[in-house]
Amino acid sequence: MSSEEVSPYRRAFRAWVEAYNSWDADRIMACYDESLVHNILPKSLNRPARSKEEYGRYLREEAIPLFKSFKVIVHELFEDGPRISAHASSVAESCTGAPYENEYNLMAHFAPASPDSDVLPKIIQVKEFVDSGYALEFFQDEKARMQERERDKRLKEEAEESGKKGGVVDV
Repeated sequence: MSSEEVSPYRRAFRAWVEAYNSWDADRIMACYDESLVHNILPKSLNRPARSKEEYGRYLREEAIPLFKSFKVIVHELFEDGPRISAHASSVAESCTGAPYENEYNLMAHFAPASPDSDVLPKIIQVKEFVDSGYALEFFQDEKARMQERERDKRLKEEAEESGKKGGVVDV
């Protein structure tokens, strides 16, 4: 491979990052093999290893609704055949408008690339190390912001309903 050629694994990794930057679950999930095992680490976070189906459900039902936007920036990348490790960070805006910035070490293992195909290899394993201290604090604070927002919405609806009745009490 000449220095100008980019390996299929590196191209697949780039497509995966671009899919995350689109914040589109279908595009992200298309990067994964059916045999996917996805881990969010360190173990102290007590996050389960997820299959492709489980990770897709997590992405669609939990992660994507939590953020209005999400961008991944790759700072450094190392490739060893079908394995890529990258130091990355993210910049996002939560559904409550709070800024989110995290740091990652992403390890992606790919299915073997077919030498006679332009089809990118799929990811079979992800180990996603996050800044656990930041993540725990952010998600705890975001949950509180969401609860406050829900409480304010409920109070507003109650006030509007009370106003419709004109404040008159039925006897």
